[in-house]
This record gives sequence, structure tokens and C-alpha cells, in this order.
Amino acid sequence: IYMYQGKRIAETPLLKSYATKAVEVANQVDGNWPSEESYSEAYWRYSRLGHIVLIGSVVSLFGSTEEAVLAVHWLFHLLMAMTILFAVAIVMELVTILHVQLPRTVVLWSGVISAAVYVLSDISDYLGRSFVSEVPSLFLIGAACYFLVLAIRHGSLLIAVFSGVTAFFIYFVRMEAIWVYITFVVVLVV
Repeated sequence: IYMYQGKRIAETPLLKSYATKAVEVANQVDGNWPSEESYSEAYWRYSRLGHIVLIGSVVSLFGSTEEAVLAVHWLFHLLMAMTILFAVAIVMELVTILHVQLPRTVVLWSGVISAAVYVLSDISDYLGRSFVSEVPSLFLIGAACYFLVLAIRHGSLLIAVFSGVTAFFIYFVRMEAIWVYITFVVVLVV
């Protein structure tokens, strides 16, 4: 589904169509979607627009070829690996800013073991072979949260703004994923 939508973004004026039909699609949210659909498929695509544009960008580079599929496959694996690195880095930063009295090696090894368990899990296998929006949204959540803890640690408004901009991209890739970031912010502040 996502590769097809990405191909449409790359090869047709789909984005222009999205812009002109935005009000019509917004009206479908309250249950006014086409009778042959069990939910608004158009709204669902809008709620994943950044993800579809990401895949469409790869299709634009490689064309509608097997190479495009392989490129998206490896891009998603890279994003998953970076997500794991962000998760470990977030824990390391939180230990520092919260003044947790544990040796850094213990914290680091805990993160490495947790990452290894995740990589060996069924969910990692699923995300690795499916081009679902969870992969880029988890990457962006990891990046935004990491930048936020860095901003707190260094007292940097610029890094905090970068965290907020990254949070916008979370929303653009998968709307409901923004709640993970918002929850992290609230828990961190409280």
C-alpha cells in the first residue's frame, strides 16, 4: 500500500490534489466518508502524508523499480538502527541530567542488552520487512526526545527548537505518534 502511494506521489500530481481536496477530506472525519469504505481512506492517507512522501522521494530517485523497493527496505533498516541508538543515548543523557548514581557502564550495557532483545524480537522483524509508518515515526520520536534531553542538559534554546521542529515531522509522518513526544515532554517536565 505504501509503495503504491509513494509511487503516486512520485509520478502524479497527487500532492496538488491533496491540497485542493483538504476541506472535503476533513469533512469525512466525522463519519461522512464514502459509503463503500468502512473508514475514510483519504483521511488515513492524509494522516500518513509524510511517510508517503518519504517513500515517494525514494521512488523519485530510483524509479518504479525493484531497486526502489530495496532502497526503501535499507532506508527503513537504517532508521530502525538509528532509533535504537537514539533510545540508548536518551537513557544515557537522562541518567546524567537526573543524577542517577549508577556506573555509566551498567547503564550502557543495560541499553545494549535491551537493544539486542528488541532486534531479536518479532516486532523488529515485522518492522524490518514492512514499510509501515511506525519506522520513520519512531526514528523521529527518538531524535526529538534526544534533542530535548540534550537541550535540557546544555540549557540550549537552539537544540530545544530543533527538538520541536523534529516533533512537527513526527506529526507529518504519523499524526497520532506526536502523543508519544508530548507525553515524554510532560513526564520530563513534571
